[in-house]
Amino acid sequence: MTFFKKASNSTTAYNFIIAAIIILFVLFRLTDINLPFFGDEMDVYVKAIYYMHHHSLSLLPDSIPSDFSRGHPFLFVFIYSCVTRLFGYHIYTVHATTLCFSVATLWATFILSKKIFSQPIAIGCVILLTVQPVFIAHATTALPEMMLSFFATITIYYYIVNKRVLYFLACTAAFLTKESAVILPLALFVSELLNRFFINKKLSKLDIGTNLWIFIPLSVFISFFIIQKIQLGWYFFPLHMSFISLYYKDIIYRIIQTINFLFNLCMNSGIFTK
Repeated sequence: MTFFKKASNSTTAYNFIIAAIIILFVLFRLTDINLPFFGDEMDVYVKAIYYMHHHSLSLLPDSIPSDFSRGHPFLFVFIYSCVTRLFGYHIYTVHATTLCFSVATLWATFILSKKIFSQPIAIGCVILLTVQPVFIAHATTALPEMMLSFFATITIYYYIVNKRVLYFLACTAAFLTKESAVILPLALFVSELLNRFFINKKLSKLDIGTNLWIFIPLSVFISFFIIQKIQLGWYFFPLHMSFISLYYKDIIYRIIQTINFLFNLCMNSGIFTK
């Protein structure tokens, strides 16, 4: 009885700590929810939210002009439009919605880390996340990255605890938030095969076949682009496709540009200076 009582007190203490961290983070970012829209917020996503707010709420590709959607899935715009319908279309409403997803991401990170490691390590993971400049910058902006982070985190959690229906729903939500979520099932599939290989020292067709269920959410993702082709006449936004080049000189040029960018970034950050 004493052991369970101590364990319960320990869990309560860690929950109190994580709650305090999240509250401090919210207070720290709360002053920014009324900042003007900037960059891609203003150029793409807020326009899409504004349009859907004043028209019909829908997840279909033709529900907003393609110049606003840029061919992206619509769950981000749909959820934010629902919020603005309920609480009014304001800068602070949109930014506060992102802050809610930031808080949810911190809590999901704590739950996932606690499941994989331990409560002290989970606290450390949350602290490290709250001080990351990228996380801080996206914590209140009207961009889909924070919403994607939340859905990606709970996707991994539901996969680990083997709750397949919830995994399917979370992974599908991640797909319908942004295309980059396509890496999730692939990473989980490869991870599962590597685990089996290191345990059994070999892989069989059964190992591969029994884990193909991980890719089921891709069916919804593919369906969206098929519907987009039917309604708009293209799978991917034509402007974005025009940026893609497989010509070897273009590939070499972009590799060199990337290396130069990374080198200049390292030099400016002082990594190579004493």
